[in-house]
Amino acid sequence: MQAVAVISEETVKRFLTYSELIPIISSAFGQFSRGQDGGVVQPVRMMVPVQKHNGMCYVMPCLYDGYFSTKIVTFFKDNVDLPSHNAYISLFDGTNGAMRALIAGETITAKRTAAMSAVATKFLARSNSKILAILGTGTQARSHFLCLTSIFSFEEVRINFFVDL
Repeated sequence: MQAVAVISEETVKRFLTYSELIPIISSAFGQFSRGQDGGVVQPVRMMVPVQKHNGMCYVMPCLYDGYFSTKIVTFFKDNVDLPSHNAYISLFDGTNGAMRALIAGETITAKRTAAMSAVATKFLARSNSKILAILGTGTQARSHFLCLTSIFSFEEVRINFFVDL
């Protein structure tokens, strides 16, 4: 059995850049839109409620570019001493099923989601857009700000803060 790489959150933060991620996401979108011919298999995520502890577990498998991965995200909104969200991605060789890596998933999730928005913005936003509006102030808001301002030149950024009542 081959050794499995364990990739920490710090390593992901250091090496995963928007400039490399956005073209990969754009290509994956294109391949996914071609259905079976595109080579991307991404079933709907499975959700497992953990009602006793006011939590949820999400399982998201995908086959892409010769690799099979599964992201597992847990969300326990009542956590006090731990983050409410925890995520890991298991990466397998798509040709033989051998596990290759276990990757911390918080940064990947934030950056991947922002990169997806950047690709959509590139195709859907007016070319003369000058204002970026962000709803919320959490992890996704921060990652979207960093990603979108790295590829678009906005004159103004508006952030709307919501209070959960």
